[in-house]
Amino acid sequence: MRFRAAWFCLCVLAFCAPPTHALAEPTAESVGKAIFFDTNLSTPPGQSCASCHDPAAGFADPEHEAVSPGALAGRFGNRNAPMAAYAKFIPEFGYDAILMAYTGGQFWDGRAATLEEQAKGPFLNPLEMNMPNKKAVVSRIADSAYAEDFLAVFGPKSLSTKDADAAYDRVASAIAAYERSAEVSPFSSKHDYAMTRTGSARMMTFTMQERQGMMLFNGKARCWVCHETPMGGMGDGMMGGGGSGGGMGGGGMGMVPDQIILFSDYRYANLGIPANPDNPYYTLPKKLNPEGGQWIDHGLAAVMPGGVAANPELDGLFKTPSLRNVALTAPYGHNGYFETLKEIVHFYNTRDVPGAGWPAPEVSANIDTAEMGNLGLSDAEENAIVAFLMTLSDGWWIPPAP
Repeated sequence: MRFRAAWFCLCVLAFCAPPTHALAEPTAESVGKAIFFDTNLSTPPGQSCASCHDPAAGFADPEHEAVSPGALAGRFGNRNAPMAAYAKFIPEFGYDAILMAYTGGQFWDGRAATLEEQAKGPFLNPLEMNMPNKKAVVSRIADSAYAEDFLAVFGPKSLSTKDADAAYDRVASAIAAYERSAEVSPFSSKHDYAMTRTGSARMMTFTMQERQGMMLFNGKARCWVCHETPMGGMGDGMMGGGGSGGGMGGGGMGMVPDQIILFSDYRYANLGIPANPDNPYYTLPKKLNPEGGQWIDHGLAAVMPGGVAANPELDGLFKTPSLRNVALTAPYGHNGYFETLKEIVHFYNTRDVPGAGWPAPEVSANIDTAEMGNLGLSDAEENAIVAFLMTLSDGWWIPPAP
């Protein structure tokens, strides 16, 4: 929160606030926004999609909880709320035969292939918004102040509870339309601004520490391997010493990237993150968490056909998140184990260093040892990477209209 620029605060107030109703020309996007901020779609009322995906927190949990509380007091989810911003760019879940890896999908484990499928889950999850069924969600929307807008967009019978499944599909479609809007993915960070410049104009956008962090990110620290950038692998030339600087091969300073930079390959990996002892999910009643304190989060393997037993090579794997807005979305990791950026960067750097003091991983199989664990970064280099990551927060500038 403390890293937000002034313009981002204005964005939250002026553009991301709960919408007014009776719009002259309602759209699926505007209706979806109304649903996204509607606190009457939970049991008991009081929780909305925005409660755990707040624009002011990069569309993540505004309270920065390891796991978010549900609408019903005493209930909690079992994972850190992922950022909803830029989720429209996550590919549908599937197996990439070229990469020989699973990619994409929503949620940490990709169990929802699309934004529409993801939007259907939280309303009915007893640990989240706790609505009893689809019909109840549709009925409350039919009684809302924006119901007429919904009907104008989707048709006069689009909220009929006689076909609650079809109506619920439309609700999910509207939410996905809002999540695909430019408001949710504004590309307005300091880094975005810098990437519209070339040469010294780009480099002077950053402080010396941020430039060093960018160089490390794209080079020695190997962050780029999973959090892809067009400059990945060129870190040694980012300051001009590793090439001419005239093109991407010279550190990329002479060219405006011709691709969207999402800071993720959306593949899956086990980073060896420890179980989070502060996760309140462990203490939930047996009907909500049958395994109690012995529960293990198996990630991708648990949602695949046959579960963990049939997919041991996927045990403990979670989708690589985008790093956009990462300074606004603490804590970090699928279970919120790391409270600060410095802490998770230090983990990446020292996980496998003898005596570093990290607890055992929650899942010890399939741990990534190729790209992290003993990077040999100094404390100053870790701090530089953190400084660079802080340039990825939206609200630094207002991009020109497309």
